[in-house]
Amino acid sequence: LEQIFNATSNGFIATDASGHIVFVNNQAEAILGLGRKKIIGAHIPEVLPMTGPLVLKCLETGKPQLGQHILGKSVKLVVNITTIRRNGRTIGAVCNFQGMHEFEIAARRLESYKCLNEQLNTIFKASSDGIWVCDGKGRVIKINEASEKLNGIEAEDVIGKSVAELVSEGL
Repeated sequence: LEQIFNATSNGFIATDASGHIVFVNNQAEAILGLGRKKIIGAHIPEVLPMTGPLVLKCLETGKPQLGQHILGKSVKLVVNITTIRRNGRTIGAVCNFQGMHEFEIAARRLESYKCLNEQLNTIFKASSDGIWVCDGKGRVIKINEASEKLNGIEAEDVIGKSVAELVSEGL
């Protein structure tokens, strides 16, 4: 598991049920600028004064702390904290985080994709040509209104069916 956590781009820190750090991955060391020897065994609020209280709150309540923005002196992070449970009992917490800059880049990329999708949908709906969109297996996933009018069909009658099925039905 250590190799898996060290292969991720996010920082990971795990604590026991009392908030003492039991694991830290390489990215967490790099992002925080702290050595493993200083981190392992320490009570999390001592090492991470802004994140530590959130971890302790998660351990106490069992409620995840998701999407928390930590604006520290040397780092700005987006943090997600969840409990580790075994047999219905909280035995620790996992704190994963990434730099705010990387998070903002991903958010801008997502916003750009959403904008492109809206533009494509507008073109799809406004086209006077009949347009059918199929997945890689030939199943219809969308048709526009022009296609409904031109072909005298209803979208709900063809969406989800394969082109082969529609041909055999005479559509």
